[in-house]
Amino acid sequence: MAFDNHDKIPVAYATPSLGMHPSPTLELKLEAASKAGFQGVEIGFDDLVSHADRHNPGFKGEEDLPTLLKSASEISRDLCSKLHLEIICLQPFQDFEGATETKEREARFAKAKKYLAIMNNLGTTMLQVGSTDNTSTSGDKELRVIWPSCAILQRRRIRHVKSLTSHGVGAHI
Repeated sequence: MAFDNHDKIPVAYATPSLGMHPSPTLELKLEAASKAGFQGVEIGFDDLVSHADRHNPGFKGEEDLPTLLKSASEISRDLCSKLHLEIICLQPFQDFEGATETKEREARFAKAKKYLAIMNNLGTTMLQVGSTDNTSTSGDKELRVIWPSCAILQRRRIRHVKSLTSHGVGAHI
């Protein structure tokens, strides 16, 4: 389910805000959001990883993209659709901006492509791109690194990015 304009963004709650302790599973968080009357959720990447770990023996962690994609589909199809929740965002995509080394920048774009695949399986078109507190990054390179990512997003028909820059400015791209 994807929304076409900002006037129709559903009232949503971020799953990390419903607890970061292991006891509130993603299933419990989604049920709580639905019962509270929320129409949508922002899925936290850590919640996705936790879900994949609990439901997939042999899960190899954050780099196990096939299992993360399987879990993302299950979350969208089996959990959220039954609770009438729209997944409006995957969050957070951290430490993307300001890489000064080519190798580091390439690794960040590879990570972005992984997140885009997960977003596709979740059925969302919004990604929260948070600012970095990594001291090895350069403030003057931030925009040069983040804006080329928009071309990647456009090619994949991702229309919305919730961006929080290090200057504290939020924007939808």
